[in-house]
Amino acid sequence: MGLTRLVETLRYYRSRRHTRRQLRVLEDRLLDDIGVSKSDARRESRKPFWQA
Repeated sequence: MGLTRLVETLRYYRSRRHTRRQLRVLEDRLLDDIGVSKSDARRESRKPFWQA
């Protein structure tokens, strides 16, 4: 794996981790707006950053 690919992968993981942390704290009304149930948000936010 080249250095560029490694850096891209690490950035992607960081972004995924950030997004999942944000999903964890969204209010119910915002989850409703994006069509995600509270249980789905909870399940997704518990995944490790490397897991799709």
